[in-house]
Amino acid sequence: APQKYLDFHKRMLTGRGSADHAKAMEAAKAAGVDAKALETALADKEVAATIDEVYGLASSLGLSGTPSYVIGSQVVPGAIGLDRLQARVAEARCTLTKSC
Repeated sequence: APQKYLDFHKRMLTGRGSADHAKAMEAAKAAGVDAKALETALADKEVAATIDEVYGLASSLGLSGTPSYVIGSQVVPGAIGLDRLQARVAEARCTLTKSC
């Protein structure tokens, strides 16, 4: 359920250690997601193909964790804070548009 995503997301980001299937399912259950429905959705071939595509894209960009950002032509890993994120976006716009 989309309305439960934020709760799930927060639980995953504040959890300790590496994220895995078991931790994701635990966080989903704690957020009130129907575990059986989620497992059914995860078994869907289209969902599996989409997840594989996303992992492949992330891997090709060198992204190995969250958060990670692609700003212009640069990959920026980690939580860099709003000020630094805005500065990086401004730099990328300047570079791309040549209007600094």
